[in-house]
Order: sequence, then C-alpha cells, then structure tokens
Amino acid sequence: MTEIKIVQADITKLKIDAIVNAANKSLLGGGGVDGAIHRAAGPHLLEECKTLNGCDTGDAKLTKGYNLPAKFVIHTVGPIWHGGRYGEKELLMACYKNSLDIARKNGIKTVAFPAISCGVCGYPLPLAVQTALEAVKEYIKTCDDIDEIIFVGFDRKAVDVYKKYFYADNHPLKQKSREELAAIAQETIAISNVGYYELNDKLILLPAYEDIIVYSPELLKYIDCNMKNLAFIVNPDNKPTKYSVINADSFETVKGYERPFVMNFADAYIPGGGFLGGSRAQEESLCRNSNLYQSLTTEKASEMYRYNIKHKELNCYSDYMLLSKNVCVFRNAENELLEEPYLVDVITIAAPNKKGAAFNVDREELYSVMKNRLRHMFNVAINNSNKTLVLGAWGCGAFGNSTKDVAQIFYELLCVENYEKHFDNIIFAIYNDLPKFEIFQKIFRNRLV
Repeated sequence: MTEIKIVQADITKLKIDAIVNAANKSLLGGGGVDGAIHRAAGPHLLEECKTLNGCDTGDAKLTKGYNLPAKFVIHTVGPIWHGGRYGEKELLMACYKNSLDIARKNGIKTVAFPAISCGVCGYPLPLAVQTALEAVKEYIKTCDDIDEIIFVGFDRKAVDVYKKYFYADNHPLKQKSREELAAIAQETIAISNVGYYELNDKLILLPAYEDIIVYSPELLKYIDCNMKNLAFIVNPDNKPTKYSVINADSFETVKGYERPFVMNFADAYIPGGGFLGGSRAQEESLCRNSNLYQSLTTEKASEMYRYNIKHKELNCYSDYMLLSKNVCVFRNAENELLEEPYLVDVITIAAPNKKGAAFNVDREELYSVMKNRLRHMFNVAINNSNKTLVLGAWGCGAFGNSTKDVAQIFYELLCVENYEKHFDNIIFAIYNDLPKFEIFQKIFRNRLV
C-alpha cells in the first residue's frame, strides 16, 4: 500500500528515489523550486534538459538527479492560474498523474512533490493542495507500485494547509446515514452467510470459514509463561523492524502482506458493538467490510461476552480476547465490494472504557491494566507466527483513553521490552484524526524511516 507523508523540508535535500520539479515549458530552469533544483543538481541537469525538447503543460519528463541526493528528477509543467475557468484543475491533476506514471514505469518507489503551480503561476495554495491530494488518492486506488509519496511544504504555512485537507474528516462514510450503514451491515451478513457475491458479472467466492480461537485470562497467562521459558527465533535476517504511522483504514493498510494481524478495538459486551445499528467506530467498520461479524457471533466466541457481562465488577473488563483467523475482507474503506478479496487475522481485544465502567479508575491502574493486556496480545501474535501487525489508537475514541498514554504503552512494549524483534512490520493505522496521528508520530519518531 502506498504511504502518503507531509513534511516541511527543502526538497533539494531529500535522499529518495525522485523529486518532482515544478518546471516551465522550456525545462531550462527558472525561479522558485525550479531554479533551486537546477542549482543543487549542477550544470549536467541543464545539459540533459536541453535534449528533451521542452514539455507541455500537464505532461512530465524524467532526468537523472546528478548532484542532488535524489536519484532522479521528474519535471512537470503546471498550469498558470486564470481563475479556474480554463481547465486549470484538470491540467494540474495531469501533472500528478503523469509524474506518477513516469515513476511507476521506471521502478521509482519514493517520490516527493512540491506545491506545483503555487509560485509564479499563481495557483491558490488551498485549491492546489486539494487538487494534488485528489489526484494522488485517485491514482493510488488503482496502482500501488509506489511505496511512498511525499508532499513537501517549504514553510509551516504550506504544511498546515496540506495537513488541513489531508486529515479533513470528509470521508464518504461520514456522508452515509446510520440507516444506510445499517443496511450495508445486513448485506455484509447475507454475503458472509452464503459465501459469495456478484460483481461486474463475476461470481466472487469467499474462502471457507475458519474457526475462532478464544483466549481466556488463564490461557493467556499460560502462553506468557511459555514465552518466558522458550527461546524464540527473532528476525533471523537481523533486519530492523519497519514502522509506519498511516492515515488509513486498518484493513486497507495490509493489502499485499502475508497473514497480517489486525487489532479490533472491541466492545466487551456486544459482538461488533454498534455494527447492526450503523455506528461508525473502528470495530463497526471492520465488521462492515469483512466476515468478521460472522466469527464474533459464533457460540464459541460468546464465551468472552458472557464472561464480561457476568463480571461487571471488573471496571476495566477482562483480558479475554478472540483470534479470528483468515477473516475475508471484501469491501474497501468506502464499503464498495472488491473484485479481489484478501485475508487477515483479527484479534478482538477490548480496551477499558474511561467514559464508562473505568470512569473512576486512576491513571496508574489503567496504564498497568492496558499494558498487561497488550503484552498478552503481542504474545498471542508471536504464538500465531504473525509478522505484520496493524495497531492504532486503541480505546482512544469513544472510550476516552489518553492517546499519549496508549502510544507510550505501545512504545514501551515494542521498543523497551523488545517485542519489536519478533515482527517485520508494525503499522499504526490512525484514520482521519490529525491530533492522534501526530502523537503516535512523535512518540515513535526514532523508529520511523
């Protein structure tokens, strides 16, 4: 999956595969970013550009990076702003699409864009940023060959504009009513029960349902003891664990990974939480887009829910958790059916509800309970041989837990207690929530590439 980043930096100093130059039609250098890139690359860049016979507005061409830290420069010509009535948006979108096409065709995996057309071309920054984000998000829906796309703001003002629109809570799910989401839930249940659906005149079969594993507190303690007594092979290739903090739906972060282990921020009493009623929290979203709900409503899974309901004196709930193996994801984040469903393992784990049962639990006790529960979860992932984890701001939404505390707990377990050594990829999926996203980025800054 392509990761999108927003950074404040001098684009000429980025050591990546390719940077994009907001060029003029001659490709022979100019002011602003164009001039800065030519100065940093040295005279050989100009010599190569002279052989390219210029470039049309909206098109893009490739050269070497020469003295730049970047290996390549993709030159694209943005439109001049004439009030938006002369196809400026379409031409600007073409700049991004054609630049990314060049990157894909040349095996370029990391690309950085400046704010194209926002200098002497006069394109208003907010409009240009919205168009850039629209173009890139549209492109990566159908092509994920590029690992990382970076939007570079030279100053804080530009970065703030990018972040404002990138994290704006304008996802299509927010535009659906609870009634519409409840109807999608019923369709998801029907698809899960029959094991197939039709899309574009094709019959899409879901793989056979796999049994759920119930982890009682006693079983978790037993696994913990085994972990202490056994010597596990950790990262046999001695490669560092790759960390990512991504603004994306938990399921969509793991396309292409083998047997990813995804956290479900669960309701302790009701399978799927408010899934049937059209709620929008993380668990409900996972249930809408897969056959997870079918797994959570089995008689075997009911053991966890019955226990938590019976023991309501446990202010932080129990440590019970459920592992649903080979959950079939057959919708995207917009709830659209997929032509190619994919499989994930899902760990259903309830966080304490600081706005409910855990309201009077002090911070120290809450911290200890959450840390111990997550330690159990990591041991389950190790025991299940999962190498890619999808985590997140567990219990930090409707349950009201401190995002800073939860991120710090993850850091202490992964980086201080060294659980990270058991995993190849650790992904924090923080969806459309800039404050939480930035807290995780800050706490894991020494692990993020």
